[in-house]
Amino acid sequence: VYPKTKTISGHCGQAAYDFSGQAGKKLLIGQSAATITPPPFRVTEYDVDIRRHIEFETTEFAGSYTLSDFGFVIDRLTLDVSNSEKDYVNFKDVTEIFDTDTFDYGAKLEMDLTGKTSVNIAGNWSDIDYPNPKADTASLSAEEFTATVGITWEATGKTTGSISVGYYDREFDDPARPDDDGPRWDASVTWNPKTYTSFTFTSSQTSDGTRGFDVVTTGDYISTKNYGVAWNYSFKSGASTSVSWSLGANEYVGSEREDDRTTWRAEYTRELDRWIFFNAGYEYEELDSTDPNLSYDRNMIYFGLDMTL
Repeated sequence: VYPKTKTISGHCGQAAYDFSGQAGKKLLIGQSAATITPPPFRVTEYDVDIRRHIEFETTEFAGSYTLSDFGFVIDRLTLDVSNSEKDYVNFKDVTEIFDTDTFDYGAKLEMDLTGKTSVNIAGNWSDIDYPNPKADTASLSAEEFTATVGITWEATGKTTGSISVGYYDREFDDPARPDDDGPRWDASVTWNPKTYTSFTFTSSQTSDGTRGFDVVTTGDYISTKNYGVAWNYSFKSGASTSVSWSLGANEYVGSEREDDRTTWRAEYTRELDRWIFFNAGYEYEELDSTDPNLSYDRNMIYFGLDMTL
């Protein structure tokens, strides 16, 4: 028997170096690592009864370089590169097929129209590699290209926002999996009724590598639509609180599986010193899947320290 209410545990660490030089040059290099224990899975494809949590480790590196003040139509050019690896730790004979190694390369051109409005053109290329494909099964490795145009504005002293819309194209290395494409968007509007409080409304479409261990419910990749709202309040002491709600709809492209995910989060952050911040929070997530074996409720309490130099 697998309980519907499940727990999650883990630990992570992160380090970053941020350098801003002359002529608008900026270099950001970061590294993070995490070991996560997600809710248990029921594996129906293999003759394996996994009643313990499945663990995986993630390692990420990211770099960003910004040039500005060109004295031309282009006001800023930002180049990004990142690498993310996910390695499953236990039940390797079952889980290693979902180990991933992903490289992302991006570029964004920004042009200021007024002091409070700018437009941008962005492109991103991702190389998603599954190094341990399952025998006799089409590989999930793929390349994805995204192109968007966007605008950032400050409508009033209390309202700011950004929106980008475009198109993505995902091509699989194995011709047995059909290529796919579709619209992409990312929108965010923040309203500050007072200097110490704000409301942020968001909506986006993203894609991600599929997950799960049953071919019937796995599909080729996940297309996700997200909608959310968050409230933030800052105290004079330097502490702040936030409460957020989000709704996500996951479509497992290439299968009949669809998931609806609702998440509530409350977080408290306090500045302990100029370079160290403490945060603690609670998160509740409910996932409702067309496969009832994959539905669950999750409660998570977390604590953290953020340090900057």
